[in-house]
Amino acid sequence: MKFLKWLCIIIGVLVLLGGGGLAFYDAGDWTPMFRAAKGKLVNAPVTDMTTTDEMTMYDVELSNDKGRHVMCRVSIPAAAGKRHTWPAVVLLAGTGTGRKAVDRMPLQKSMMVIALDYPEALKLDFSTEVATFKSVWEVREAAMQMVANVLLAGDFVAAQQMVNPERVALAGIGPGALICAAAAAADSQNQFSHVALLQAGAGIGGLIEANASRLKLPVPAVTAGHIGEWLFKPLEPGRYAGHIAPRPLTILNSKNDSWMPASAAQKLFDKAREPKKLIWLKGERASADDQLLLDDLANRVLIQLPVAAKTSPLGLSTDMMGR
Repeated sequence: MKFLKWLCIIIGVLVLLGGGGLAFYDAGDWTPMFRAAKGKLVNAPVTDMTTTDEMTMYDVELSNDKGRHVMCRVSIPAAAGKRHTWPAVVLLAGTGTGRKAVDRMPLQKSMMVIALDYPEALKLDFSTEVATFKSVWEVREAAMQMVANVLLAGDFVAAQQMVNPERVALAGIGPGALICAAAAAADSQNQFSHVALLQAGAGIGGLIEANASRLKLPVPAVTAGHIGEWLFKPLEPGRYAGHIAPRPLTILNSKNDSWMPASAAQKLFDKAREPKKLIWLKGERASADDQLLLDDLANRVLIQLPVAAKTSPLGLSTDMMGR
């Protein structure tokens, strides 16, 4: 009976999409929609600024002309007001970390770091088939929104005169990797010069199927995988990996990660084009909030950015929107 209920739900969704819409949904290009949803950055008020001998840190709420708001935390080197430009990283960590990832990020003394919050915490309910579908749909919509938010954060970074525009990395961890893959492909202005994806893999349907029992989904794992594959098609990393080049892509995964099968990471790497690098980390990396992940990101990828940063006569912008 449960399978029949889910089958009816799937059929209903497909009917609503319609024939032509279904074809677009299956193979269409979603990047224009992400770019349109980003809008134009119109305001970026700063709060809770603190300064130490090594860095300045503050929270900023980015707003666009479509009424979108996203909270971020930023750190900049204490020397940012001097005659240098600095590399930067736009960071999307796990849902439980959000902008607090800045507090844990190494290399703050040598680059600008901006980390994004996710929308309000979603209350996942897998108690029934209908409740599960509703919860998964809300997760899908939040993830779609976050792609546009990442692009908006890229606009904010680009407006900072202290930043070297040739050294702006985009990094995603766990669910953030899925979102950042789509954002990198939608980055038509190539504001992100480097892309790093941690705990990333291709084949969302397979990932859901592999973790269905852990998530205690009320449907068979195979059914959950098929439904998830269709619902999350606009966010499938495998469809975006090949569009990141010619910007360098680094994928970091553990072969022992219980959430992300090594085969999914390899599949994502195979779909990407050069220049690309796949780094297998030691041990198990099962949490997107793990400090080890941020350390690996800094030491394996971001440490290269300060070395390549250029010097210029530009100082820190007096306006946080670069005006």
